[in-house]
Amino acid sequence: MFGMTQKTWSIEITAPKDKIWRTLWDDATYRQWTSAFSETSYAVTDWQQGSKVLFLDGQGQGMVSRIAETRPNEFLTSDAVEKWAGSYEPLP
Repeated sequence: MFGMTQKTWSIEITAPKDKIWRTLWDDATYRQWTSAFSETSYAVTDWQQGSKVLFLDGQGQGMVSRIAETRPNEFLTSDAVEKWAGSYEPLP
């Protein structure tokens, strides 16, 4: 990654785990926080282990994944996410 600068941010959230979980995965609030990446981003799923997830934009374009493991209020991942570990996204 010649010429790239790595930046890391962190924040401490003082809220109950269940409130954070709902904020991340409830449809309305999911759309709010993902709008930073794509204004019309949304997901079609039930967020249950083994379920398919369609990550879409306002034109219905996007990607598909399957939830490999979920522990409500703690953890949610997919095999695809594991493959992206350490990936970088260029800044505009």
